[in-house]
Amino acid sequence: MQMIYLFALFTSIGLLLAWLLWKMVYKPLNQFNMEMKKVISTRIQSPVVRTTIPEFNYLLKQFHNMKNQIANLFQEVEQKEKRRTDLEVEKLLYQINPHFGKRKGDQSIIRILYGFLIPENAGHIAG
Repeated sequence: MQMIYLFALFTSIGLLLAWLLWKMVYKPLNQFNMEMKKVISTRIQSPVVRTTIPEFNYLLKQFHNMKNQIANLFQEVEQKEKRRTDLEVEKLLYQINPHFGKRKGDQSIIRILYGFLIPENAGHIAG
């Protein structure tokens, strides 16, 4: 009879330890996995997630830093592409007529052409 009680006691202690270990490791790993899924779904800007394990906190902090660097690179590429597009429009305007825009009356024509070539920049004057 004692053997059954000892077996039940050790089994319950083992199950309790397994549950605690699962809670301590699985939850932080799941949070890390969720952060990676957010990056995949292009939700780069999200707050830093904290766990109770310092090693996971360090990994999540590094992952957050990496996400910020990726977001900064996206912005930098977007700005460079905008500058490149503006330069192409300006080059195209000068190819149409190299003396275009030298007189005050030509500014309205340039504004119309620039707005036609790039609608979101319709208010800007090229040159």
